[in-house]
Amino acid sequence: MSTFTQEQQTDIIKKARDLTATIMAEKGELKQLQAQRFKPIPEEPSRFVLPKPDKIQPQYPPAPKSSYSYTEHCKVYFKENTLKAVLLLPAFLILVVVIYFSYLSRLEEYNKVLAQTPEYLKARAEAEEVAAAQQQEQDAKYKAQQEKFDADYKEKKANYDNVTLPEYKTELAQWENNQSRKIQIIENELSLNQTALDELYTQTKLVSATYRALWILDWLYEDMSTSDHEIRYATELLDRDRQRLATVEAGRITQRAINNMNNTMMQGFAAVYSAIEDGNDIGEETLAILSKTRRDVNIGNIVGTAQRHNTNKILKGSK
Repeated sequence: MSTFTQEQQTDIIKKARDLTATIMAEKGELKQLQAQRFKPIPEEPSRFVLPKPDKIQPQYPPAPKSSYSYTEHCKVYFKENTLKAVLLLPAFLILVVVIYFSYLSRLEEYNKVLAQTPEYLKARAEAEEVAAAQQQEQDAKYKAQQEKFDADYKEKKANYDNVTLPEYKTELAQWENNQSRKIQIIENELSLNQTALDELYTQTKLVSATYRALWILDWLYEDMSTSDHEIRYATELLDRDRQRLATVEAGRITQRAINNMNNTMMQGFAAVYSAIEDGNDIGEETLAILSKTRRDVNIGNIVGTAQRHNTNKILKGSK
């Protein structure tokens, strides 16, 4: 039989529930803090290089062509190669081919001669001068544009190296320091709350390990706070329908219990984080918000009250 009254048992279950919910909330917050990352480093400006334009080619005028005709060549060929033509005459097709290729060769020679005339060479030189002037103008524009891009890049790079990057590193160092302090405080609170919960269970010996899940504690508290059931009877009621509750209700009950702590916990987190980010020390009043649940669990008072209650019962019984 428990040494605690029904009211005391109910209060212990409530404290165990609230501490458990607080611990779960702090574990979730700690996980989020540890997963957070500072904003990525600003991207370094890159130098833009203009694609080089194609080289300007001279627009040469068409080379002069000889008007030397095939018919004219036939006459010349027979005049220059009479004996050869006579010998090849029986093989007329061969003769035609020989004459045609000799015509192409002669025409090419005439065209080469025409391509070297002073007039044509002068026209080519003028085309090259025009192309050179256009190339010079194009190169100057390209150079001016590239120099403009380079000057812009140089200015941005200097600002990045001397302003953006140092500012980012300073902000990163501050963020990492703040983040470390936040994590340290939550880890410390989590450890203290876990110790308080362990001590509550150890000192009161009211809740066995089987009934320490958050959803069970919340169910027991709801039952005991709305009835005169003591812990033993409440757990018997729970066990009768535990399988259904575990599969259907456990998640909802757990979330409800955590949500009940959210306002206090979120206020505590916000107060601590705000003080850290403002560069202030974490005062007792600020920490008190986070530690409220733990401070409500005065194990000495709980055990002492139970002992006094039992002593009074013994004294009354001895009269």
